[in-house]
Amino acid sequence: MLIGLIHKFWIDNFTTADLLHALQRHGYHITSMQLKYIRLLPSTRLLHRRPPTTSKDEIATQLETILSQRRDSGQSLRWGKSYLMGIVRKSGLFVSE
Repeated sequence: MLIGLIHKFWIDNFTTADLLHALQRHGYHITSMQLKYIRLLPSTRLLHRRPPTTSKDEIATQLETILSQRRDSGQSLRWGKSYLMGIVRKSGLFVSE
């Protein structure tokens, strides 16, 4: 139930502080360190959230453009997932928490 709530709030793009307050309203009193631990679990992996001013559709379109450009250059085939994640992070589409 707790991880389900965290995942729901994360999808709704809550900041860490807002997420902690919402969890407290639902009866879960956890610290920011405990929340970070839950977010980093291999089963959850909630590492990045989208900037508050962009919609999911805008991000999907921008990601598709960025990834198709990189795919055409051939770099993603040589360097793989870590290369693409670096490109996506630098593009500003996701906010690292």
